[in-house]
Amino acid sequence: MTKSAFQTYRENLAIFIDVLNDNSHPLSTPIADNKWSRFEVVGHIYYWDKFLKDVMVPQIKANGVLPSFPNHDEYNKEAIDYIKRFNDYKEFQKEFTHTREELINELKKIDTETKFTIGEGKRRFNTESFLKMFCKHDQHHLNQIL
Repeated sequence: MTKSAFQTYRENLAIFIDVLNDNSHPLSTPIADNKWSRFEVVGHIYYWDKFLKDVMVPQIKANGVLPSFPNHDEYNKEAIDYIKRFNDYKEFQKEFTHTREELINELKKIDTETKFTIGEGKRRFNTESFLKMFCKHDQHHLNQIL
């Protein structure tokens, strides 16, 4: 039996938290020249979860059109600025966990047959296919920091 995107997304959260708890690699050191640190990578993921939960999910309805995604470069810069507000990694972990769990729970409340599009796109999503897109995004970044 294949895992649902919901299961994968929750499991990815645990992996990101493990990264934050791994003391063998400094969290604030860039992963490569001109790249983010491990903390910034995880913060970037958190900030996208926050966007999905606050902006996208509340607008999901049958045949709905969700807003287009923001400019990625600008939004990512905003994410890095935003995570600077956290005083420590434990505080951040708590917020990230809470946000992702809320996001998953809100998506699970939506009928799986509900179809919607994003912005000008023609592709129709349901909650599973929508979340799969972000599971791939998670995996891309997990590959960078593991």
